[in-house]
Amino acid sequence: MPDYSTFIGIDPGKTGAIAVLQNDGIVFVDLGDTMGRAQPELVHAAVSFVLQDPDGSIAMIEMPMTVPKESTSTAQKLGISIGEVRMLMTAFNIPYTMVDPRRWKRTVFFGYPEGAGKLDKAASRALAVRLYPRADIGKRKDAGRAEALLIAHYCWLMHGGPEKVYGTGKQ
Repeated sequence: MPDYSTFIGIDPGKTGAIAVLQNDGIVFVDLGDTMGRAQPELVHAAVSFVLQDPDGSIAMIEMPMTVPKESTSTAQKLGISIGEVRMLMTAFNIPYTMVDPRRWKRTVFFGYPEGAGKLDKAASRALAVRLYPRADIGKRKDAGRAEALLIAHYCWLMHGGPEKVYGTGKQ
């Protein structure tokens, strides 16, 4: 298994964000202003600044479920946004996996009191603040950042993070 050092979580929704989790900190790129507007160049510029060296990176992109009452325009914008971030990861040669929100939330919230109720944006923000107290996610409007950070955390869990933390794997 490759030794990853950068874990990327992507919440492509309307208030979505990209969270880049590295040894030296966390960086966010907000997607809310660009979602579905066919402006991948803005996201590309921001991510290229963040990822000076994409080697050793791996990403997970949330594959959100559609809501029956959403308009076709909203669904189309979400599809464009997902396509943009997939294209971006491909352009940077970063391997990525599409992940169902139920799957990453079940894993990340396991054992935490924030996971006892509804696993909504507020619960995600509360858990992200608990796990990463220095992250810039203190405001309610930062829920997309919090979910992107938890997806990056899930990516870390799935790709060797716990072994490094608990001392059972390579250091």
